[in-house]
Amino acid sequence: MLLRLRRTDKLGLIAGLISIVLALLLTVLVYLHHGRAFTLSAYPWLRSIGWMLFIGQIGILMSSIIHYHHRSLPALIRLYAGLIFQFALTYYALVLFDFDNNAFAGIHDLHVYSPDAPFAFFVGALKTFLDCVHFSVVTSATVGYGDIYPRDWLARILTDIHILSATGVAIIGFGRYFSGHAAPPGQDGQC
Repeated sequence: MLLRLRRTDKLGLIAGLISIVLALLLTVLVYLHHGRAFTLSAYPWLRSIGWMLFIGQIGILMSSIIHYHHRSLPALIRLYAGLIFQFALTYYALVLFDFDNNAFAGIHDLHVYSPDAPFAFFVGALKTFLDCVHFSVVTSATVGYGDIYPRDWLARILTDIHILSATGVAIIGFGRYFSGHAAPPGQDGQC
């Protein structure tokens, strides 16, 4: 199956799998640190690598629209879904690193848990991730219900980039696709 995919689809699939593994690794590390995320003095390299991977993969997704994703509608839909999923993982990483639950209002607080109840922690992590997916879908659709919203500057900047990226995919990508499938001039059904 992997051999039949286009090169950009393979890269997107690999980037998605790396993001999922990284998010799971960060969740386990937060659990092992008793619900507290990493301090800058303890794991600065891991935090920096995590941010570079998440943001770099979003950049790769956005740059691929120029070359490949305007030729087929399923590819554009995969790009849009990949953008939603990648930003959800980025928001999840931001919540993991947020000590005081100040990044977003309305997202489940992952850092309040009992160290003796690992099941409760991982259920809370799943709730947090689903909140991040919900926020990512709502932001991509530019609906903005207001149940979850960014409070600190990093969350606001990421949300702004997300809105611009999703709007860009919708306008540029779908506009390019549908302009290529328009009827030639003079054949629009009018006399």
